[in-house]
Amino acid sequence: RDLIIGIDIVRIDGTAAKSGGIVVKNVAGYDLGRLMTGSFGSLAVITSATFKLYPIPAASRTVVIDVSEDARLKGSRHLTDTRSASLSGERPFDRLDAIVSSLLASQLTPTAIELETKPLRLLVRFESIEAAATEQARQATRIAESNGAGTTIVAGADETALWEAHERRAWEDDGAVIKLTLLPKDLSATLAWLASTGEAWEMIGRAGVGALLLRVDGDAAAQARVLKDLRARFAPGRGSAVLVRGSEALKALVDVWGPPGDSLPLMRAVKQQFDPEGLLNPGRGPFGL
Repeated sequence: RDLIIGIDIVRIDGTAAKSGGIVVKNVAGYDLGRLMTGSFGSLAVITSATFKLYPIPAASRTVVIDVSEDARLKGSRHLTDTRSASLSGERPFDRLDAIVSSLLASQLTPTAIELETKPLRLLVRFESIEAAATEQARQATRIAESNGAGTTIVAGADETALWEAHERRAWEDDGAVIKLTLLPKDLSATLAWLASTGEAWEMIGRAGVGALLLRVDGDAAAQARVLKDLRARFAPGRGSAVLVRGSEALKALVDVWGPPGDSLPLMRAVKQQFDPEGLLNPGRGPFGL
């Protein structure tokens, strides 16, 4: 969705239309690409799409940042009792928030700042020429360690395996999978709340932009309780929780999409404009459109 720059569609009445172009500088007009991406085939038939691509980088480094325990407390005999107590009282989620904020405020240009919660850590990737990737990884290490986190720099086959495993984490075990979107500054508070629920869960995703996948284990009633409470935590415009994978029992207890807010009338008007008779993928669009 973020990389689409051109799209060709056919409407229900046979009218062909296009938006954007084959190069970025030619992109103009309404952003039909993003509209169609989120429509689940309920507005028109996509006949072609053009995406912006990037060259394969010459080098890559990933900094694995262990946020679960304050590294400044490990093996140190030089901390005063007061300082040690202060550090041990810092919550890992607060440390996570401090590190993410510091990375975003720096001059570094990571291609990914990804969260994992078992164990609690960040995967920060740099892709560029060899010298640039190596130096940026070192700078990210200094930022993380200054906030009390342990770090490891990974490259080559180990890095490839790390990212392949990361992509599978939300899906390889049973449980409901929820797509979360929230403000990055709300991430640590959301994690702390999840930890207080007593339910079994795991989260991965883009910590820097607040786009995440949450897997919740347990029975349908427990999953529904977590999902409903999550949605209740988000003020309008500050987040959403959409059920991506769930049992039929869970879907009987909760709406897949969640509260539509004040956007549903606009979505219905768009649907009416593109597909007035409701023939395209009926009921499969957002909120049953």
